[in-house]
Amino acid sequence: MKEKFKAFYDVSETDLSKIWANNETVFIFDTNILLNLYQYSQETQNEFFKILNIVKDRIWIPFHVALEYQRRRLEVIRDEKAVFRKINDKLASIEKSVGNNFSEFKLKARNPELFNIEEKFKADVCSLIDKFKVEVDKVGKPQPCVRTPDEIRAKLDGLLEGKVGDEPEKDWVLQISEEGLTRYENKVPPGYKDVSKDNDSSHASFIYNNIEYERKFGDLIIWKQILEHLKNSDNIKNVIFITDDSKEDWWEIVDSGGDKNIGARPELKSEMYRETEVKSFKMYHTNDFLTAAKEYFDISIDDKAIEETEDLFNNSKLKNILEEELSHVHNKYSEVRGKEALLEKRIANLQTHSKDFSDEELSHLQNRYKEVSFDEVSLEAQLSHLQSMYYKANNKKTSLSKRIKAVEKHGKKFSNEELIHLQKRYNEISRERGSLEARLSHLQNNYSDILRKQQ
Repeated sequence: MKEKFKAFYDVSETDLSKIWANNETVFIFDTNILLNLYQYSQETQNEFFKILNIVKDRIWIPFHVALEYQRRRLEVIRDEKAVFRKINDKLASIEKSVGNNFSEFKLKARNPELFNIEEKFKADVCSLIDKFKVEVDKVGKPQPCVRTPDEIRAKLDGLLEGKVGDEPEKDWVLQISEEGLTRYENKVPPGYKDVSKDNDSSHASFIYNNIEYERKFGDLIIWKQILEHLKNSDNIKNVIFITDDSKEDWWEIVDSGGDKNIGARPELKSEMYRETEVKSFKMYHTNDFLTAAKEYFDISIDDKAIEETEDLFNNSKLKNILEEELSHVHNKYSEVRGKEALLEKRIANLQTHSKDFSDEELSHLQNRYKEVSFDEVSLEAQLSHLQSMYYKANNKKTSLSKRIKAVEKHGKKFSNEELIHLQKRYNEISRERGSLEARLSHLQNNYSDILRKQQ
């Protein structure tokens, strides 16, 4: 079973010892490994180059790794140099703060003893700051700047001479990009976690030698160049790939009391075993690579170097998590904006009576129109009926009013009973008229609302 499902098995410790010593093993380095060298101390750099010199005859890197390294090198150097400037700025700020913070208390006049303690405190703090500055300068000055000779690149140039893959053709890059769309949609590794690199359109791609490279396909291009190299190499049976990428599109990660890194994704191993003659594939992060080299080459590697590379890896991993969360928020925002734009379009269609209504919308509008029209006819009938009743009541009141005036003028011709009856009837008709006026006003308001809805 193991032979049929080889991709689900990791390389054994016994086999690894042989693989590291085997001349048919190639060591391939990712872009981040080369760029991270600028962030290590001089001691850790020395330990890393010690290992590279041991495997120098078995090193190879894809063209795209070298291209990304050359493009991003100055950016990394600039950012690393800026760290030391920021430290010195922070120390200067602390020194200034200590000098000013106690002046408002006027301790020299208020309490000379406390003032003397304050002066000693400030002197001690400034002395510590000065000592710290000296140490910062020791570390910071050897760091290359963007215009000074780059010793790290000079060493890499010597080690990688003749060991960089060929530049791809434009059609090949386009073909990989098209394939990447399908792979990413189906979450086939590697690279599908880099789709967020499309979010910033100004940095989503770059052009080199008249070939446009989409950054989100960078990992896939590197992977495909590795496979192409292995297909054309008869003497490579084992591959050791060193990368500080921590995302799940390279590594099989299982949540078991926290995320556990099992090793390279089975899909990657399966693709390599299927398309090349490679027998073993192993991936390392830098700290694990140093640890393994220490064991399999039986050399001395400072534990501080291993710790430093692990710390940088963990910081990069945290950065990737934050970038992934930011990408998720960006995608959600885009989704909401898309829905908002769709609603705005539908509202505009409704406002302009566009023909783009769906059948459901048209049916709903037609039914609502019928309902409104029916209400209008009904209200018009009720309104007409009430108006008629109002006129009749008004006529009755007018008639009675005339009769009452006649009674008042010729009161002696009527009995008391007739007078009381006429007055009572007049009051009843007045109340009926008032009620009809209120109903008439209410119906008129409803009728006005219906007309507005129709419009």
